[in-house]
Amino acid sequence: MAVKKKTPAAKSPAKKKAPAKKAAAVKTAVAKANERDLTAERSARAKEAAKVWTKKQDARRELFEDAFAHLTSAGVEPGDLVRLFSLKRKSDPITKSEHWNVIDKARKYDKAKYEGKKDPYRNPTKSDILAIQLLEFLHKNGFDISGLVFEESGKLKSIPKR
Repeated sequence: MAVKKKTPAAKSPAKKKAPAKKAAAVKTAVAKANERDLTAERSARAKEAAKVWTKKQDARRELFEDAFAHLTSAGVEPGDLVRLFSLKRKSDPITKSEHWNVIDKARKYDKAKYEGKKDPYRNPTKSDILAIQLLEFLHKNGFDISGLVFEESGKLKSIPKR
């Protein structure tokens, strides 16, 4: 009598699917765990980046406040600084929006007052910091920054000496 060999096709298909289902379930569980780990890692990195960004904003705000205070204490009118930041001529009217855009950046910031709330202050940009420091530098070196003259296009026309 001849012995029949079992062929791979003779195995039951149900036995093959059970390990495949388990493997798929394990893969899914591992993928979800990895996703949770990545989400937690991203969240931690985002929180750290927010702290760094806030420190940079605080430093910028402090630079702007100090330069603005120095210029106003040296006799430059806040309205003149607003006019300069708006690239306006002395004869041009300044809007409320232009005025508060500069004045809000120069206000002393009370961090404790707005903890956990929306910050109503405008933060100075890098361009604002550069502009106010250049104005401060010009003032220290004997230029009359209140007398800066602009063309209609906004191009600087002249910087008179004091």
